[in-house]
Amino acid sequence: MSILIYLDESGDLGWNFEEPYTNGGSSRHLTIGALCVPPDKKHLPKRVIKDLYRKFHWKPGREKKWSGMSSPERRSFAQSAKALCDKNPDISLHAIVVRKQNVMEHIRTDSNKLYNYMIRLSLIDRMAVTCSPKSAQD
Repeated sequence: MSILIYLDESGDLGWNFEEPYTNGGSSRHLTIGALCVPPDKKHLPKRVIKDLYRKFHWKPGREKKWSGMSSPERRSFAQSAKALCDKNPDISLHAIVVRKQNVMEHIRTDSNKLYNYMIRLSLIDRMAVTCSPKSAQD
């Protein structure tokens, strides 16, 4: 059984906490979200997003950011995502958030370490389910 994993992050991998965020300073948190979908259902999340763009008259071709959504838009997005997962138990959403000030210094020297560690923590069990001993031998 294979699965497609779509990742997106919010925040940055900078470490300047002396200045205010967006005014020379880094974000205080890093969030990684993931959508896991069987290949034969990859059209379903796309359909949900397309429907939201149509419903709220969002401009096509421009990524819609959570911070730029109104409360009703956020609620509709969340309800649509929940309905998608409720109707399709093999589709799942995952998220992990790190308070960057608590990250150890040795991890700060390589931004890939933190990013990869977060992905491993949040998705390793889901990824392991999709790998069977038979497929590993092929």
